[in-house]
Amino acid sequence: MNYNNYSTILEKKLEKNIEGIVRIFKNKTKLTINSKIEGAYLRALSVSALNSETLLKLHKDFYLKSIKKNYYFSSYELFLLGKIFCKKFNIKTNIKISKIKIVFNFFKSILKIIYWSIIIKINFLKKNHKKNKNYFFFINLKDKSKLEFKNFINLRFMEIDKIFLFKNSSDNVFKKIMQFKYNIFKYRNYFEINFKYLAFRESLLKLSPNKILFIEGDSADHELISEISKNLNTKTYSFQWGAFVNRNIKFGFKKMSHNYFLAWSNSYSNILKKYNKFTKFISVGSPLIKKIKPRDKILFLMHPQTSFVSEEENYQLYDLLKQISKKFKNKVIVRYHPKSKDRFDLPNTIEHDPNKISLIKSLEHSFCCVSVRTSSILEAARIGVIPVLLRKNYKVYEDNILLLKNINSSSLIFDDNINALQFITKLSNNKTLRNKFSKSLITKYVYAIKFIGNRSKHQIRRKIQLL
Repeated sequence: MNYNNYSTILEKKLEKNIEGIVRIFKNKTKLTINSKIEGAYLRALSVSALNSETLLKLHKDFYLKSIKKNYYFSSYELFLLGKIFCKKFNIKTNIKISKIKIVFNFFKSILKIIYWSIIIKINFLKKNHKKNKNYFFFINLKDKSKLEFKNFINLRFMEIDKIFLFKNSSDNVFKKIMQFKYNIFKYRNYFEINFKYLAFRESLLKLSPNKILFIEGDSADHELISEISKNLNTKTYSFQWGAFVNRNIKFGFKKMSHNYFLAWSNSYSNILKKYNKFTKFISVGSPLIKKIKPRDKILFLMHPQTSFVSEEENYQLYDLLKQISKKFKNKVIVRYHPKSKDRFDLPNTIEHDPNKISLIKSLEHSFCCVSVRTSSILEAARIGVIPVLLRKNYKVYEDNILLLKNINSSSLIFDDNINALQFITKLSNNKTLRNKFSKSLITKYVYAIKFIGNRSKHQIRRKIQLL
C-alpha cells in the first residue's frame, strides 16, 4: 500500500481505531474511572491519541507494512493505548515510554494544576461570586469568530471560560484531591479532568445557572459542564459549528450529555441522533452566513496541519495556489485556518487573517473557493460560492459533501490540478455559468443548512427562550 492509498485509511479507520482502543482502555485499565467524568476523560484521551505523533506513526506503519523495532510514547496513558493497538492488530514491536518526555509532560501538568489552584485560592478568599444566571462558555475567549457568533445572535448571556469557573470555585477542591487513590504520575490526563470536574462542580453549585451555551460541544470541558448540570436543574445547549467532512462521526459527538444540540438542519440532527439518545436535536441553521452576491475573487481555504491530509495533497493545494495566483494576479484570497502555522509569501495574493476577517467577508468577495479538507465548503455552497475540492479519494466524504459530485452534471471534486485550473478559468470568463452553478448549489444545500443569517438568528433566539 502506498501513502496515497493510506490517506483513505486515515479517513475511514483512524478515528474508529482510536475510539476502539480508548473503549478497550476503559475496560482493561486498573484505574477505576468515575462514571461522572468518564465521557470527558475518554474525549480527552481520544484527542491526545489523535495528536500523538508516535501513535499516528505506529498506525501508519502498520497499514504501510513498515513496522519499526521500537515506539516511544510521551505518557503512560498513550503507552497503554499503543499496547492495546498492537494487541488488537497482532503487531510485533516494542512499545516503550520516553522517560524524559513523560517527566517533562508530568511537570507541565503539575504547573497547570498549581496555576489553577492559585486562581481558586486567591479568588475564593475574595469571594468573587457572580450573580448572572445565564452563561456562554468558551474554550478560548480570544476566539473572535466564536465571539462574533455570540454577539450576532444577541443573547444576554455572560461570556465565561474555565478560568471564570476556577475563580468561583472553593477550597473544598483541595480536600477532595487529597482523597485521590490513583497514581497521578501515570494517569495525568485523568488527574487534570478529575481536578476540573471538582472545581467546575463547586463553581456551578455556587453560581446555580439557569442556562449554559457552548459552540461545537465535543470537548472534554463541555462534557464536564453538561454532566455536572444534570443535577443542578441547569439546561445546556450546544451549537453546530461545522460540517463533519468525512463519514466517521468524531468521538466527541457521541453520547453527549447536553440537553439540546442546535444543528444546521434535520440532515445533521438525524445523523447525530443515532449516537445520542438523551440529547434533543433542533434545526436552527447557521446565522453567520447570509445571502450574498458573489464577486470576482478566488478564495483558497487553507487547512491546519492534520494527519488527515497527506503531503501529496498539501503539495497539490499549494501548487494550484501558485498557478492560480500567477494567472489571476491580485484576484486570489488566501484564508488561513486559525490553527494554521504555515504562511505563504506569494506575490499578487490577498491574505485574510481569520482573527480579523470573518468567513462571510471572505466568501462574499469570491465566486469560488478551493480547498482539500474544510467544513467551510458547505457554508460556501449554501450561499452560492462555488466549491472546488481537491481530493482523489472522495468516497470518504459524508453525503452532504458528496452532493458536489453532481452539480449541473459536473463534479466539483477534482483529482488533479489541470482539470481544476481549467474549471476555475472557465468560471472566471463566464459570469452566466457562475450564476447557473450558484443557483444550483443554493437549491441543493438548503437541505444541509436550513436557515441562514437573520432567519437563523431568530430561530436560535426563539428556541433558547422557549426551551
